[in-house]
Amino acid sequence: MLTRVRLVVVSIGLMAIFSYGARLIYADANDLDSKFPLFATWVRNEGESSFNRFNRGNPPQPRKADAPPRLNQKWAMELENGGVRQKHYDTADSTDAKVSIFYKFDGKEWKDPHGSQVVGEQVLPWLINPDTQIRHVYTKEKTTEWSLYVVSADGKTFTVTAWDEDRPWARNIQVFDKVK
Repeated sequence: MLTRVRLVVVSIGLMAIFSYGARLIYADANDLDSKFPLFATWVRNEGESSFNRFNRGNPPQPRKADAPPRLNQKWAMELENGGVRQKHYDTADSTDAKVSIFYKFDGKEWKDPHGSQVVGEQVLPWLINPDTQIRHVYTKEKTTEWSLYVVSADGKTFTVTAWDEDRPWARNIQVFDKVK
């Protein structure tokens, strides 16, 4: 059963790649453009986001009105040195990044995609087109996350869908609104 689920996930990813008619981009400084829709500051829309990745319940339980806000509410994606500087901030008003990582779409592994939360973690990112990227995050022992980053056609919404390889049906879907 698990092998069948993996096959379905990989098949869907490949169909997405081929349906766009785009090649995987292994970018250098000349390929990325600061005008790509991904390069912006985004604040998570809590009402549109759902978090079921680590829950066992199905469907996800609604958040209580008095629950504290989730962390990593603001993400900034910036062009830097031919790659991406991805910063996560605890709140929409934070000015000090809690996580700051760098990676390129060059076919190489990049270290610590979640900051120092998981020691030895690496990411292998693929840029499908200026609006879409796939990320494979793993350690030597196992895959820790698959994620799909997609910017809407109007450039106003950024959606991050993340799942574990062992439980692809349980995923977090974070929806962000563009703030700058």
